[in-house]
Amino acid sequence: MTLWFLSGKSDYQNRANPPLKDIVKLLYPNKSASQPQKSDNRTRFSQLLLEHGEKSLQDWAVVAKSSPVSLSSLQSPSSGPTHSIHWAQSTTNDAPKKQSSRRKKQQDTSKDASPTAHMNALPGRLHLCSRSLVFEPNSTAYPIVRCPFNKLQEEPAGRDKVVEWIAKKHIAIHSVIAPFQTVNHAVHFRIEFLHSSVDTLLQHTGELYEICQKQSHHQLAQLEATSLKVPPVMDPTMLRVREQLVTSPVPCQWMTPLQSTDGVLLVTNERFTFQSSFGTSSFWYLDQVAATARRYCGLRDCALEVYWQNGTSTLLALERRHEREQVLRHLHQVPCVTNREFVFQVLKAWQTKEISNFEYLLALNSAAGRTFHDLSRYPVFPWVLRDFTSSKLDLTNPSAYRDMTKPIGALNEERLEYFRNRMLGMHDMGEDFLYGTHYSAPGYVLYYLVRSMPEHMLCLQNGKFDAPDRMFHSIEQCYQCVLTNHADVKELIPEFYSQDFDFLINARGLQLGATQNGDHVNDVQLPTWARSARDFLRKHREALESDICTKMLPKWIDLIFGYKSRGDAAKEASNLFHHTAYLGPHDLAAMQSAKDRFQAELQATEFGIVPDMLFIGPHPAQIDKFSEECVSQDIGRTTSREDSSREAWELLDPPSSHDDRHADAVPDLVVESPEQEEIESTLSMDRNDPFGVSNEDVETLAREAQVPTPTSDDSTIHKPSPPNPIMSDVGVAITKWDMQILERRQLHNDSVSGCALLLGALENSKSVLVTTSLDGGLKVHSMLLETASMDPKDLIASTLSRFAMINRKQTSLSSGSSKLVEYRSHSTRDPLASLVLALDGSGGAVAFAGGHDDVVLAYGINSACAVASVYSHRDAVTGLDLIPRSPFDTGNTLWLETATHILISGSWDATVKVWSVAVSGGETVAVNREPLAELFDAASSIVCVAAISIPTGGILVSAGCADGSFCVWNIHSDGVQVVIHNEPAKRGSGPCSVVKWVSSGGALHMFAAFSTGKVAAYSLVEGVRLERRNAVSVGVPILSLAYADGFILVGCADGGLRLIPLRQGCYFEAKPTLWPAVNNKSSPAISNISLSYTNSASKDDEVRCVCCTGGADGSVALFELRKA
Repeated sequence: MTLWFLSGKSDYQNRANPPLKDIVKLLYPNKSASQPQKSDNRTRFSQLLLEHGEKSLQDWAVVAKSSPVSLSSLQSPSSGPTHSIHWAQSTTNDAPKKQSSRRKKQQDTSKDASPTAHMNALPGRLHLCSRSLVFEPNSTAYPIVRCPFNKLQEEPAGRDKVVEWIAKKHIAIHSVIAPFQTVNHAVHFRIEFLHSSVDTLLQHTGELYEICQKQSHHQLAQLEATSLKVPPVMDPTMLRVREQLVTSPVPCQWMTPLQSTDGVLLVTNERFTFQSSFGTSSFWYLDQVAATARRYCGLRDCALEVYWQNGTSTLLALERRHEREQVLRHLHQVPCVTNREFVFQVLKAWQTKEISNFEYLLALNSAAGRTFHDLSRYPVFPWVLRDFTSSKLDLTNPSAYRDMTKPIGALNEERLEYFRNRMLGMHDMGEDFLYGTHYSAPGYVLYYLVRSMPEHMLCLQNGKFDAPDRMFHSIEQCYQCVLTNHADVKELIPEFYSQDFDFLINARGLQLGATQNGDHVNDVQLPTWARSARDFLRKHREALESDICTKMLPKWIDLIFGYKSRGDAAKEASNLFHHTAYLGPHDLAAMQSAKDRFQAELQATEFGIVPDMLFIGPHPAQIDKFSEECVSQDIGRTTSREDSSREAWELLDPPSSHDDRHADAVPDLVVESPEQEEIESTLSMDRNDPFGVSNEDVETLAREAQVPTPTSDDSTIHKPSPPNPIMSDVGVAITKWDMQILERRQLHNDSVSGCALLLGALENSKSVLVTTSLDGGLKVHSMLLETASMDPKDLIASTLSRFAMINRKQTSLSSGSSKLVEYRSHSTRDPLASLVLALDGSGGAVAFAGGHDDVVLAYGINSACAVASVYSHRDAVTGLDLIPRSPFDTGNTLWLETATHILISGSWDATVKVWSVAVSGGETVAVNREPLAELFDAASSIVCVAAISIPTGGILVSAGCADGSFCVWNIHSDGVQVVIHNEPAKRGSGPCSVVKWVSSGGALHMFAAFSTGKVAAYSLVEGVRLERRNAVSVGVPILSLAYADGFILVGCADGGLRLIPLRQGCYFEAKPTLWPAVNNKSSPAISNISLSYTNSASKDDEVRCVCCTGGADGSVALFELRKA
């Protein structure tokens, strides 16, 4: 699924960015800052209670019972579970007084078992996890019970609302932070569901049980990502009434150390909102965004970290890289701390001593993809000192410092010689590495942080702390270990140079055990020169900031972030690790099997990953000048083509195979030529990289872009569709489209909600542009266009996205200059959300605008005032359309005698209303106060409407909804309403942003566009039903659509305008042509389009279009399209 932007403007966009030093300070988390606001969720359950890597899938409200089972009965094949159960109530006075000695012995034994073996109708929640079943009692007096699938006697069984299983062993997890208790007694569990059937649970437990018995973790990972994953759905009630959507809901994961929560992400003009698969929600305000960073999720380059002004950050992993890039484009005005320009800035600031060594290392770690939210990519800091035995630390003595020109594994020459000999011995085996372990890995990070993050250590160690002798309990012994141990080359973490000393003291009173010599592991033993943990950190920080360290620091940076971190230079510097430490997204994509990908990602993330290489040459000293050439071009991964063009242009949802009449209507898929791919790659690079080519370059490239077609020699592959008896073989030949920008102007302070071009249609052949905006403004600008002779009654085709123009005729337009001059202006207190125009037949025009005040306003363009209004709905009017009266529309229930138009209005109140309107000379308007019809069949809030008249005297009305559904009505001339089509919403699909009716070749067709990036075409069959013809995806959310003979234009959330050719009125012909950044560089979303489509006055074979687009930032772009 793709991620898409809808119209709306964020308040943060006009603010100034904070200074660089303040941005760098955000890179170290502020632990005292308030956390994101969440829904009330009082649960003890956490993924940290599961095995490392295990996922929580679903949960249910249940009542649990348990009873111990004798081992002998388990071994007897004839003994069923009912014969070996001793329920908790059986030990009361109601039990039989006479029992055999064997039964008494069994009950005596059961008394010594855990309380989890004697639960009696205990209410709580049952969690289905990928490797276990977990029961969480509501009462905190009882421990949480985890039953691994590989410890069950057999797979769970049940019916109706009861499920049962026997666990040979289970785990009891108490509220106190301590090693988990393993209960070795066989226990029978009986779980009764309160509100659900057990069918959903049982359909998954059988497969999970079988996979866990086989210990097939890669199959388990595949199952977690497919059939077991509950598709998250955003709850629309979380949005405020006036909150405007900026993205449609997209699946993502909220990442924290060793945990990930599946859910959906939604961005509005005010907030980031995350709703988990379990219904809990969190949100953050957009005006609190301080910086962003590209991050990894495992080995996939698809995550985003957002830094907030309060010093916290959030790591969100989306499904694909291009979805992450869409979010970043919306946040382009805040700094990205993984961009190449950021590295230039922090390097310069470090050399001028504007930032400290500590801050500089934080910045380099961030630019290299390291984050505090991912233990496999935790920030790396060096061992600076080696003197941990002196009673007084002398920071001016060079001998007190570690040699930072060498990696930690090369500090001990004797051990290094062992590593080299081992590498030589493995050369014939194809292995070429010095160190089999890494200097940073999850186990090493938690080794240091066990006192501040004990729950994470228990998760990583399967419910146990490490052996006391292997725990972090002495600074001196830790350093000696990294010098001598063949399996220990770990560096430090940022906490050693911060003010947070909680990782050095056992403030929680954890029972960490005792070493072999009898010493209890409590607080970390500090060097003798440190009076306290706070004093140790202060002196350690002073050492990092000292002149001696500053001089050596560039050499260490070369080893970790520079040219000595990889390749031959790493080998020469004795800095070579196992090949899995260097794996990246491209290596993962090149692997053929899911098993190989799973194992590679698991090994890399568990045993350590080398940071991204930031410098391809020696890092300059603080006093040296630096050349930009030493900084890698690949920083930030802004030019990655990890997502193939297939994903972006894939044709979706062909007609159902069982419908033979349309099985051949699947549109052709044309593969681009290499030249076209190069052009699109360059355009994509510009949109991603704010430091790339100029805006003028984008326009030049766009004008030169060509799209291969079935009739073009540039096409590399074209597979024609099967012959269709109802279609001719004539297609639209797409050769070359040119775009020329005529005018760009910032007209409004908020998103443009409607625009319409009237060329020569007013008195004195005046041409005007009418726009409405969410800022409450309605503006009319006169346009100075040099045109050929034109009859004012001949109106050029003008099509709005969801704000449709009423007529479409053709005329000629000669080339000329354009200039917009403000002609009229009108303001309202509430946002205006929709626009449609009507001519009065005497040189005037009336603009109908729907607003958030629930009113439809009629504004006379020549009169320069409001000429009528009607209170139409109980919520915002979000869609309008007009149907002009034709000579064949005689008086009936729909067409009153005085009516000239029928007005269709749609609203957030989920209703559509039909109004009779009379527009006469002098811009006089009369609207009946009572609607002709009210339609209540829409599934959710109305986003857009469209209507068209039919020969029988009735009208067809369509309404697109916020949940992705749409509904089509046939209103007969006698007023009878019939629903002829009701397209249901798909989970997480986002709004149906545009519906548009067209008449072509005597047939009626409808286009529906969605925020998923898909456009679907439908045809009216026999006047009674709507049939889907085909669909195409442009890869980004569509917000607006305009139709002209032979093609449609769609405006997208990435600021790009895409032309999609058509054949036979509704069949998509080839890939869309893309013009990015129409309204400006880093173009805002194109919220609507108005199109004038005509033949050239000078060249009969040249097609020309005048087009206007409105942007989500309030800008308007006027340009011309030509097809030779």
